[in-house]
Amino acid sequence: MAAPFLSNLGLTDDERKKLSRIGASTPAMLLGVYKASTESFEQLLGAQRAKEVISRLLELLTPEERERATKETPRFHLGARLERPPSTIPKPPYSLAERDLLLDEIQKIKSESPAADQGARLSILEQRLKQLLESK
Repeated sequence: MAAPFLSNLGLTDDERKKLSRIGASTPAMLLGVYKASTESFEQLLGAQRAKEVISRLLELLTPEERERATKETPRFHLGARLERPPSTIPKPPYSLAERDLLLDEIQKIKSESPAADQGARLSILEQRLKQLLESK
């Protein structure tokens, strides 16, 4: 059933049916739908016709509702941020590439079968890594 206020907007039967499907029971609610989804509302009635209907709709609002409706709505975004915020973590005083290379070599040696010469190489790599991480 169409909300009674729709008959005061000068709508065609087709437009009234379309707007009644939105389910707004007051002029303020319908205006809220328009403000929340202007593009969809304009697709429903056509851009020019939607503006005419909204103009008439504003006339049906109480002064308090009209004042609230004409205030600028704050903008906000929903969903994931696509840009990365600036990093707050300070860069380390050593080369990350060198650290990663040493860690990769250490892991490779540890994953292979232990040999006497690899034990010495592992010790040297671990010492280099320790020195790198402690450097300032």
